[in-house]
Amino acid sequence: MIKHVASLALALAVVAAAGCGGSQKSGGGSSSKQSCATAAANAGAQVRAIAAGSPDPGDAAKLEPNAVIMERVMAERCEADAWSAAAIDCIATATAETMQSCEQSLTQEQRDAVGQQMEREIGGGGETESAPPPPPDDPCGGGE
Repeated sequence: MIKHVASLALALAVVAAAGCGGSQKSGGGSSSKQSCATAAANAGAQVRAIAAGSPDPGDAAKLEPNAVIMERVMAERCEADAWSAAAIDCIATATAETMQSCEQSLTQEQRDAVGQQMEREIGGGGETESAPPPPPDDPCGGGE
């Protein structure tokens, strides 16, 4: 179940980030009622709410590190990529159910930037791959 919730968090992060973005570049002169930090915090709250509703009570704790990363990434991308005031306002007030309705506010480049940074920082949902195989019995690997 945690893989499902982690995947959902990553998807919500990308959708949420898309919702925070703007097709209009606002070079700091935007008149948003909300801040990038407020929008990012709301997206994190929505991920936590979804995790809290999971039948596995451990999912919320397992997902928390990803929610924290998502909030930071969204705040960083929002500032760096000059998301529009309308997009910031949309995501700052969205619920998990309405987050997708904000998506059109982001340019494709803004959506891609969030998705790529999330993938770099969260990767495969925080689960580690199996350990590498042990070394062969011959320390020289068959050489002399």
